[in-house]
Amino acid sequence: MIQSMTGFANAVFNFRDITYQIELKSLNSKTNDINYRSCSLFRGLEIQVKTILTQKLQRGKIDLVIYPNKSKDESLIVNESIFIEKYKYFDALATQLDAPKTNLFTYLIDHSKDFISVEELTTSEIEAVLQEVSKVCDALIAYRIEEGKTIQNDIVKWISEIEASKNKIAAIEPQRLQEKREKIKHYFDELSDKITLDSGRFEQEMIFYIEKLDISEELSRLEHHIALFYQLIKIEEPSGKKITFLTQEIGREINTIGSKSNDHVMQHLVVDMKDYLEKIKEQMGNVL
Repeated sequence: MIQSMTGFANAVFNFRDITYQIELKSLNSKTNDINYRSCSLFRGLEIQVKTILTQKLQRGKIDLVIYPNKSKDESLIVNESIFIEKYKYFDALATQLDAPKTNLFTYLIDHSKDFISVEELTTSEIEAVLQEVSKVCDALIAYRIEEGKTIQNDIVKWISEIEASKNKIAAIEPQRLQEKREKIKHYFDELSDKITLDSGRFEQEMIFYIEKLDISEELSRLEHHIALFYQLIKIEEPSGKKITFLTQEIGREINTIGSKSNDHVMQHLVVDMKDYLEKIKEQMGNVL
């Protein structure tokens, strides 16, 4: 199955009488790059959240944000005396240094771990939040699958074009070898009056030369690769990495056929196959 790496999903859930919004998006990436942002109430769940995202989404540049729909989002415990003490200290220090005090309050809020704490979550509350994260992951996977169907249709069309060109090459291959054999024999027949040929040695050299032009093995391997390609697309799990590797093998066989063909019709067909294969490779960079 082809599953796109890009996707988007969002959801809302109620927690402690407050409505929270979850937004999850995924973009193309060769690695698993996760960015998690949330209000301080859920900040301690980062490890668990990233574990769920890794297990379910596997790969991509993944961004997950959890935020409240209201300004008051959590139960804060503020130690006002510590805050006032710190503010007075930095205010006096700024006066001593003749430094601006414009952002002093904001600075203390941003570095508020010493005097602001968040009410801890219970085990059941943690499980409830993680379940919501899991649900939004499932929604994004469904989005990825739908996006993947479009990509898969294009890839199937292109691989079928490669298969059609392969079949055309296979159809003209026997005639090509026969023409090469007759052409070489004709050259030596013209020379037979001038030189003496060892017929046995001539046949050996002829076989050796024809074998170098023979592409039957490459066509056979290419046929097996294409058959496997169709199988991988049909399986339920994402198969992007396997298909990507398979495209490399297909490209290797196509290149070998092109180097051995020594025939303008075949070479044109090889160019077509390479063109379709490049289109497939470009799309494989967008899938799991």
